Amino acid sequence: MSNKIYPIGIQNFEKIRKDGYFYIDKTALIYQMVKTGSYYFLSRPRRFGKSLNMTMLKSFFEIPPASDPNAEDAAYLFEGLSIWDADDGRYREHQGAYPVIYISFNPVKKQCWEDAWGALNQLIVWEYIRHGYLSDSAELNEQERAYFDRVAGWEAADGDIESSLINLTRLLFKHHGRRPVVLIDEYDAPVMAARDTGYYDGMVSFLKGWLTAALKDGGQALAFACLTGVQRISKESIFSDLNNLVVNTSLNAKYDERYGFTEDEVRAL
Repeated sequence: MSNKIYPIGIQNFEKIRKDGYFYIDKTALIYQMVKTGSYYFLSRPRRFGKSLNMTMLKSFFEIPPASDPNAEDAAYLFEGLSIWDADDGRYREHQGAYPVIYISFNPVKKQCWEDAWGALNQLIVWEYIRHGYLSDSAELNEQERAYFDRVAGWEAADGDIESSLINLTRLLFKHHGRRPVVLIDEYDAPVMAARDTGYYDGMVSFLKGWLTAALKDGGQALAFACLTGVQRISKESIFSDLNNLVVNTSLNAKYDERYGFTEDEVRAL
């Protein structure tokens, strides 16, 4: 009998691959992203593997940040999976080739706007800290480094936070000379909490400006972006200014095998 066990409750692709858990290969999602270079919103119910797929995308695309002592080339995690040999290995050139912005909004489930704003600030600041090498980047000018240091140093004004996503994409693009990838997991978690506890308008207003600036106005600085969530928030509330967003839900046949399990996968398990 196999010694492998099921990764129940584990949503981290790197841990699953390193520790020898069973893994159902969903890496075909990678070459679909590469082929189209679009901005995706992928909505699925809970426990369909959304966060696992997002960490898989991050592991595949990310240039290991120079400021992260634990970062490593993740190529070996994908050996033997479908992406590695697809089209005679042509997708390997995309592995470890992009700066990545990765934020999960799952912790932003607060009872009031002040607590939610504080949680949002923390997530954004920690992502800046993860890219701390930008503080010394010779590719950035003095004003750009000063802005980065304000945010990463917990001294950002509200305006700095509101423009933090588009600005980080620009700084990463300028430093690396390569368009970054943006991955936002559980984007609807703060919206659902806000709806239930009375600060919906404030949360939607922030997310609309924060996301739209990066996905539309700053789109020329992005390779592609992927957002996931349980709920499909109405286009009129957050995404009204975006016409480049590919929306895919569990009612769509396209990408249906990239989340959850097919009958054949269940039989294999």
